[in-house]
Amino acid sequence: MRNLKARTGSIKEEGGVQKWVWQFLAVWILLLIWGVLSTELLPVVPNRAPRSSHLTIESFAPGWAPGSLGDRVFSPWLRWDTLWYLQIARDGYQADQASVAFPPLYPLAARLAGGLLGENYLIGGLLVSWMSCFGACRLLAERAVSRGMDAGKVIRLMLFFPTAFFLFAGYTESLFLLLVLLAWREAESGRWWWVGLVGGAAVLTRFIGVLLVIPLGVIWLDQFRAKHHKIFSILWFLPMPLAYFGWFWLANTLFGTDPSKALHLSWAQHFDLPWVGLLGSLSAIFTQPLSEVLFAYVDILAIAIAWASGFWLLLKRKWPEGLFVLAFVVISLVKVTDKGMLGSSARFIVPLFPIFLYQPEWMGHPVWSRVVLYGSVLLWLFSAAMFFTWNWIG
Repeated sequence: MRNLKARTGSIKEEGGVQKWVWQFLAVWILLLIWGVLSTELLPVVPNRAPRSSHLTIESFAPGWAPGSLGDRVFSPWLRWDTLWYLQIARDGYQADQASVAFPPLYPLAARLAGGLLGENYLIGGLLVSWMSCFGACRLLAERAVSRGMDAGKVIRLMLFFPTAFFLFAGYTESLFLLLVLLAWREAESGRWWWVGLVGGAAVLTRFIGVLLVIPLGVIWLDQFRAKHHKIFSILWFLPMPLAYFGWFWLANTLFGTDPSKALHLSWAQHFDLPWVGLLGSLSAIFTQPLSEVLFAYVDILAIAIAWASGFWLLLKRKWPEGLFVLAFVVISLVKVTDKGMLGSSARFIVPLFPIFLYQPEWMGHPVWSRVVLYGSVLLWLFSAAMFFTWNWIG
């Protein structure tokens, strides 16, 4: 508690709170406006929106008539996987659907929040994402200030990453990022029982969270060598693999399938060698029309940034951070579509906080930093508009 107060005080002394909070609010408001403008001024891809009345905005936000203010502002966020999460929040998991591919914690939180709002699960889910994103920004700002960095710059780089708009969408990215940062903070403080609980929650938010045992294990080993805790504290790592394998077992027991099978059958994705999806995406870029593979450009760019960041972190002997980034990049590379391309890699990179925390350090000259930021903002606006108009971007 004393350490937390010290960190909080340091942020206030640096003026970081005002800076990053205003940036968060500005990005949030900009995205809401951008969603309305994108759907009203740009062509929406036909036949992408679900036709079933069971999956319309009225079914997730009762009382909102088509064309109402609520419909115009929030319907642009009812896209892609958000429909799945909200359907699970409202109806639960179904044996005859691919819903078991989605971890349970985010839809459970959306159900609780939506229930308090009169069964408005759309706003409930968005509130979970917005509050989680705010909390994650807070924790990342604390880390930045404790390392003598500009918290505002770090948060700005993260929020304007080309696919960071997913942090505000009805997806798991922001909740997962919040739990990762919490687990990391507790690990560095040596509170391993908290690490186990928060880490298990992270796995039930995104299955890839089980890889947290790698970077957090490095932190545990450093503390163990320094005799900061006893060897039995390693047992607090068990909730992470237990949450992972437990959900697979439960899904098979109750629904006769598991997330991997559901992912393949419903989204035509499977696991393959790391270079298969990368080469497939590069081939598509050179052989297919730009309009059909725009997402592949963003995927390749995100993988390149994450890969370079991971190796830079290892060269700087930031072992937990570097291993965290590279482990997640490898998993992003081996998850391949049946067309032989990368699958949602650009979105999976967003919760890798060390990329943004140390980006100002490895970018070097301020002019180069501004060029990168301005380019990111343009790509961010473009990618968000793609998402709002039912184009696939991740």
